[in-house]
Amino acid sequence: MGIRFQFTACGHSFCYMCIVTHLQNKSDCPCCSNYLTKNLLYTGIHIFLAFLND
Repeated sequence: MGIRFQFTACGHSFCYMCIVTHLQNKSDCPCCSNYLTKNLLYTGIHIFLAFLND
């Protein structure tokens, strides 16, 4: 099936399991430290649809 990627509102992407594991211990983006929770993660299709709506 491949690796599932998740995107953050701050523009970073992570392997799904890596970011979910990180968010069990912290509530920030590992790259830029912006506030982040599991509810603020998006799949690639959500990013694509948001781009189309702009």
